[in-house]
Amino acid sequence: MAASHRTAWLLAGALLIAAALAFGLWITVAGTPGFDPRVVNAVAGWRTSAGLWLAATHVGDGWPRSLAGVAIAGLLVWKGRRRAAAVLVGTMTAVAVTNSGLKMGFARPRPDLLAHLDRVSDLSFPSGHAASNMAFWLLLVLLVDRRLAVPALVVVALIGVSRVVLGVHWPSDVLAGWLLGAGFACAGRALAGSAPSRA
Repeated sequence: MAASHRTAWLLAGALLIAAALAFGLWITVAGTPGFDPRVVNAVAGWRTSAGLWLAATHVGDGWPRSLAGVAIAGLLVWKGRRRAAAVLVGTMTAVAVTNSGLKMGFARPRPDLLAHLDRVSDLSFPSGHAASNMAFWLLLVLLVDRRLAVPALVVVALIGVSRVVLGVHWPSDVLAGWLLGAGFACAGRALAGSAPSRA
C-alpha cells in the first residue's frame, strides 16, 4: 500500500474514533439526546418478535465472533497473509479493550424505558456489540473480500438495531459503537497493507 493510502486510512480511522469520543462527551455534558427515547418508543412494537431479535443479538455475541475470527485468521495465514491475520486478531482485541474502557469512563447507565429482554451486566456507552461487530465485519470487507459488503452491512445493522429493540441500549450507544468499530477497522486496513484478494 502506498504511504498516501495508508495515511488516508489512518486519518479516516482517527476521525471516526474521535467522532465517537466527541459524541460521548456531548452526551455526558448535555444528557440523553432527544432522539434516543423517541426511537426506543418507536421500535417498542417490534418486541413482539423478541425471539428473532435475540437471535440477531446472539449472532453478534463475543464467542461466535471470536471463533469466526480465529478461523478466518487461520485461513489468512494458510494463504500466506500473516500480517492481515495478525491485524484482524489485534484489531478485534483492541476494540474490545477500548470499548470496555470507554464504558467505564463514560459510565452511562443502561436505558430504563423498556424491560431488558437480554441479560446485561455492564454499562451502556458505547455498545460493545455495535463496536465489535462493525470492526469485525468491516475488516472482512477490507481485508478478505469486498463482495461481503452487503451481507456485512445487513448483519451489522440487525445486530445494532436488536440492542435497541431488546431495551438494553440507547440508539446513541449503538451509533457511537458503529463509529468506534469503523474507526478501528480503517486503522486495521492501514496496518494490514495488502488489499482483499477479490474485488
